[in-house]
Amino acid sequence: MVAADGTDEAKRFTLAQERDATRKRVRAASKANVHGHSLDADLLATAHELLSAATPLLELPALADGSEILMSATSLQDATLCMPQQRNPAGRIFGGFLMRRAFELGFSTAYLFAGRMPVFLELDEVTFREPVSVGDLVRFESAVLYTSEVMDVLGRLTVHVEVRANVIKPEARTSVTSNTFNFTFGVADDSGRSARGGGGMELKRVVPATHEQAYRILERYKADLVQRSEDESHTASV
Repeated sequence: MVAADGTDEAKRFTLAQERDATRKRVRAASKANVHGHSLDADLLATAHELLSAATPLLELPALADGSEILMSATSLQDATLCMPQQRNPAGRIFGGFLMRRAFELGFSTAYLFAGRMPVFLELDEVTFREPVSVGDLVRFESAVLYTSEVMDVLGRLTVHVEVRANVIKPEARTSVTSNTFNFTFGVADDSGRSARGGGGMELKRVVPATHEQAYRILERYKADLVQRSEDESHTASV
């Protein structure tokens, strides 16, 4: 029994190392790219296809497909002034406070988008790019990046929400992203009808209006595919 547990721990440790190495390679590729993304040629082509799909919504909204929605139309915002009671022993704003505010906005975004009470499934790795100090004005901006094409094991569709925390300096007229949070929520069809009144649950397809939005969608989608592959490999090895 001890040997089995030790082997399982070793597998998890190896998986964590591989996941960390993959994320470091992705971040390095993003920094090396002049456009700030790590997409290969195939995903870049997909990004351009997504942009093309947004043309009717942008140019001919009355004739656009009702099953699609612009990414900007899913967005919510919130702002907070950081107080002394929210600081950690190092004097900076506690990361858990920022995470809670981001989660609340992400949850509300998924709720409004799906028309169903969402269920939290996953928070991806959180990277703190810039410190947040007492007195800083932080604006949280959310958006649905994409929805799942298939249901999870419990029959729920999934909604992938990104929340960015930006430190705003009105005096200096600057805005710096301190954190990016990526949440996955499940949405159950507990009413027996879709949001548009038909049978079964349906979620609108999110499309970007700019290259930057398209890259954000595909970067997240790529990361989720890697995560899913790693989870499946780990499950098969246990």
